[in-house]
Amino acid sequence: MKLNSNLLFIIFSLSGLLSCTKENNNKTLQLLPMPQNVEVNRSQKLQLKNGELAPSVISIKNVSSIPEASINQEEAYRLIVTSDSVIIEATDDKGLYWANQTLNQLILQAKNSQQSIPGVVITDWPAFRVRGFMHDVGRSYISVEELKKQRKIMEES
Repeated sequence: MKLNSNLLFIIFSLSGLLSCTKENNNKTLQLLPMPQNVEVNRSQKLQLKNGELAPSVISIKNVSSIPEASINQEEAYRLIVTSDSVIIEATDDKGLYWANQTLNQLILQAKNSQQSIPGVVITDWPAFRVRGFMHDVGRSYISVEELKKQRKIMEES
C-alpha cells in the first residue's frame, strides 16, 4: 500500500513540475482562428516603421503544396516572419488571403504593443473541408437586420 501511495506522489509531483516548466511560446499571439502550427522565435523581431509594415519586406511564393496540410491545399499557407522579411507561401489565392488575414492580426498586435512582430513560422489550413456558420435563432434572439449583417460579413470573408 505504501508503495502505491509513493508512486502516486511521484507521478503527481512530476506532472506538476512538467506543467510548470513548459513554456508556451504562443501565449502572447492572439490569433483567430488559432493556426494549426505556430513556432515562435523571440530572438528575431521585425520592427514596424510608424506602425506600418514596409511592402518591400514582403515576398510571396507560389508553391505546389504545403506538405503539412492533409486537406484543403488551396487554402493552406505558410507565413514566415524574420527580423528582415515576411515570406508568404501559398498554393492558391485563397491561401494568400488567409495568410494576409493572419499577418494583419500580427501587425495590429504589434501596433498595440512593442511595435515589432515576433519571428514566427505559421503553417495553417482549414481543419474541415467545408466552412460554415450556424446561428441558433431559437436561443439567441436578434433582429433580422442583425442577422443580415452577419450574413454579409460571412459573404465577404
